[in-house]
Amino acid sequence: MARPVNTTINAWRGIFALCIVLFHYYANGYFNQLTWAGVSFFLIAAGYLNAMHHGDKMWTAGKWGQFVTKRALRLYPLHWLALVIVLLFNWRYLGKLPEGSTLALNAALLHAWVPQREVYLSLNVPAWFLSTILFCYAVTPLLLALLRRLGTRWAVTLAVVLCAAFAVACLWLPQSWRDFFYFFPPARLIDYFLGMAIFGLVEAARRKSLIKSYTFLEVVAIVFFAAVVIINRLCPASAPWENAPLWWLPIAFLVFVAGYNHGREGLVGKLFAVCPLQWLGNISFETYLFQVVVAMAVSHLACPLAAHYGLDLFPYHHVLALAILLPLATLLHKALKSK
Repeated sequence: MARPVNTTINAWRGIFALCIVLFHYYANGYFNQLTWAGVSFFLIAAGYLNAMHHGDKMWTAGKWGQFVTKRALRLYPLHWLALVIVLLFNWRYLGKLPEGSTLALNAALLHAWVPQREVYLSLNVPAWFLSTILFCYAVTPLLLALLRRLGTRWAVTLAVVLCAAFAVACLWLPQSWRDFFYFFPPARLIDYFLGMAIFGLVEAARRKSLIKSYTFLEVVAIVFFAAVVIINRLCPASAPWENAPLWWLPIAFLVFVAGYNHGREGLVGKLFAVCPLQWLGNISFETYLFQVVVAMAVSHLACPLAAHYGLDLFPYHHVLALAILLPLATLLHKALKSK
């Protein structure tokens, strides 16, 4: 029996994936803040959903292996496809190939562990996230066991302490190390574990039916998140925390509300359940992973070809890339789902 989809989380996943693409294609406006927030959302939501679906599972070595293998098979084939295409473009149009060690780390999804920007952001840049989330998947059974042993109250306390400690450390970390820890898998485990702790909070709150104004909750969560986005955009003092710690509380609240309202959504949740947003959520992984591939194809192939016939598409290459990316992501998603 298929598990019910949390349509609100799925919609947010699509919205944030699109914001990340728009940031990389346009690099202006509020998409910068929405990109940082989106990365935290992906990790926190993944922790929440894995706690919801697997929190009561009795883990054995075999089940652990099956869990990681299933997710690795979801990540590696598309990652390798995108990687090969990026390598071909780099070789053909930039005349360069990466060092063997960088390529090997990238292919194995281990490059986010290396504190060198030219490694953890090498080749298909968005793939750093796959390196990080794969580590989170690998330690999921250990974190779930810790969650059960601690109980909700202490798990939330531990998550808050970890968040606070990292936020304080950001005051003394140089910019280069703050940048690296944004990508470093053990550092982003904080987001993932926070999502698991939120699941415990949601379960406790739903048992007691603490709040029954579901639309009010949804509106408050969105307004709070929007306020943090605006503050970060306008206030330089938020800079030390803007990559990760600044987003933990508003994103955690968004995920909490999505979980608490699941199955009894308010007006916002019902709006998020519409087909276009669910479609964006369903193809969010493929959209995220192939954004660079499509941008390179448009810049190096489509635009020069059009120019040969007298059409200047370069001013619109970002729009063209987006128009190609979404159908491509849909096809890849359907192909992967059919297997």
